[in-house]
Amino acid sequence: MKLDRSRAATRQRHAAWFKAHVEDGQSTHAIAAACDLKHHTTVYNGILAHAKRIGLKVSRLEDLTKPREGGPSVDWSDFSGHVRYWRECLDLTEEEAASRAAISRTALRNAEQGRTLESVTMLALCKAIPLNPISFFLNPTKESSHDRNHSKATPPAFKTRPTRAA
Repeated sequence: MKLDRSRAATRQRHAAWFKAHVEDGQSTHAIAAACDLKHHTTVYNGILAHAKRIGLKVSRLEDLTKPREGGPSVDWSDFSGHVRYWRECLDLTEEEAASRAAISRTALRNAEQGRTLESVTMLALCKAIPLNPISFFLNPTKESSHDRNHSKATPPAFKTRPTRAA
């Protein structure tokens, strides 16, 4: 079976592999076998490419499911600041923000309160929140762009902190 090599098809394939690996827990070997691929490294590299595309900084697949001991972990209070800032800048209600990120309102509340999230919820929020802070201000139904750019605060910096050894 010959794969469609177009950019859109490749991105869809990588996203499907990412979902199968991260959410369903399938191995790269199983995914490759299901796709009639000779090498599981094609799947491995595709999953890493999709992770990079959605803004995750990982150098190996194991970082997606279980972080390295002593490696970086998420600063949940900092992440919650990003979520609140995103909602505030786009003037989204809780229901609108939850539907835009495809998560429950409870999960959104947990994210805004700085509670630890499941990886699937965090990934959904990372996909929904634009990577470019300037795009936060692109809401044409509000006031003029000059007013918007001067009335909003600077977005908080996203930091990680090292985990403590047990």
